Amino acid sequence: MKKLKKLFAVMLSLIMVLAMGITSFADEAAPKATITVNGLDKNATVTYKQIIRPNTKTETGWEFVDENDITAFPKNATESYTTQDEQTVIWKLIKMVSGDATVTNMPAGTTAFSTSEYQAAVGRIATSDTTGVTYTTTDPKSANWSVSSAGVYVVNADSKKDGAATAYTYAPMAAYISFGSYNTETGVPSTLENATVTAKSTTVEITKEANETDKVVEVGKVVKYTATTKMPYVSENGKITSYKLVDTIDGAEYVKEAEGEHAGKVHVTGTVGTDSIDTYVDVVKNNENGKDTITVDLTSFLTNNAHANQTVVIEYYAKVTQLEVNNTIVPDDGQNTYRPAEDRLYTGTVTLTKTGEGDKKLADAKFVLKKTYKADAKVEYAIVTATDTNGVYKVTDWTANLNNAKEASNLMTTIANGTITVKGLDDTTDYVEYEFQEIEAPKGYSINKTNSSVAWATEGNGVEAANRTGTASMTDTKLSALPATGGIGTTIFTIVGCGIMIAAAGLFFASRRKENR
Repeated sequence: MKKLKKLFAVMLSLIMVLAMGITSFADEAAPKATITVNGLDKNATVTYKQIIRPNTKTETGWEFVDENDITAFPKNATESYTTQDEQTVIWKLIKMVSGDATVTNMPAGTTAFSTSEYQAAVGRIATSDTTGVTYTTTDPKSANWSVSSAGVYVVNADSKKDGAATAYTYAPMAAYISFGSYNTETGVPSTLENATVTAKSTTVEITKEANETDKVVEVGKVVKYTATTKMPYVSENGKITSYKLVDTIDGAEYVKEAEGEHAGKVHVTGTVGTDSIDTYVDVVKNNENGKDTITVDLTSFLTNNAHANQTVVIEYYAKVTQLEVNNTIVPDDGQNTYRPAEDRLYTGTVTLTKTGEGDKKLADAKFVLKKTYKADAKVEYAIVTATDTNGVYKVTDWTANLNNAKEASNLMTTIANGTITVKGLDDTTDYVEYEFQEIEAPKGYSINKTNSSVAWATEGNGVEAANRTGTASMTDTKLSALPATGGIGTTIFTIVGCGIMIAAAGLFFASRRKENR
């Protein structure tokens, strides 16, 4: 209401000046003024239309540019004013500003439009002019354009992207261009005053992000999600009576409270302006899209527009369960359909190559994947499942028990080309190190006791998150030869030994016979 009073106060000043003898506004040397709209989102577009302009030949000193716009203003609960009621409508607008003050020539009994009636009327006026509108590149951005006539301009803004659902809708705006001085002979204003209005969004852009800034994460990791938006501005004639944020996740599961009165619920924290959010919400399992959903109700913050356009931040946690995570959040006001914000996370892929002497590719080597946390040297082993018969596995969980990881069903086995491919890992060496540990060597080879560390060849090289890969390699040596037992070699030794003994005995008895002679 204060802004409306200010707007029409300047209009009232112009009326008084016009009444003192201005006869016409000439077209020559028309001055310029700039209308600026602040607080727009990055995809916003602005349209405008001048609805009231000066005309010293009318009783108010003003007229409607398009007489059809007069019918946008309500006469009563069921009727609107007609094109013949132009001056009556303008007097009622002036009355909104003048209040009980005496205005020359104002008809007795004139009543002001209510704020809601005025807002509703402005909202019914279509706008289409965009010529000369320029935008800043900052976010939130501004729009501005030049005009050459005093008067009232209706301004509308919206935000769409690629024909998708609305990201923002804005309350209709009115900008008033007044003049600072004028030529007393011609009546032409020598200057026009610039006007600035701030866009009031009825619902707002929303952003979503995880604390995994490179968008690559491992299966089993707990990720913090943050959504940022603004509380909507609710006009008096608006139909918005509730405001919720609906969050949907696929490829991960919301982290729920394990015990206590909030067991099974998701803990959501955050702020609306300077006020805190600390709530627990239920998980809707497998909604109509087959995904899990939580809803954060912010309706209480709509009251009296006390938090209108204030920044909203909410946070919660989710555990990654699949190779790709898609998380979306969208406002729900019960009236409009809005474009959701989306955050995607991916997992990295590692390939181990197993070789023997001469770079021979070795099949049938069996491995587990070991993970060591750098902060505390804690060790875990991957629980995996085979995705096909081509040596490709995906991580499904982690265990601290090596014996569990060494179960035959969990061992990863190299194929003919000597490789194992593992999906579901984080492409970082900042907080963990991955190593392949050989559990069983191929036949004829010995186990390599030195684990093979993973190197992320694509880390930090601008490769898209969906295509992050790493490598590892290991070489085995052949088993050393050992003497056999129970074979033909023993028989030969026995025969030779017996022969030697027989020969020795023969020589002994022959020598004795000679001595006796």
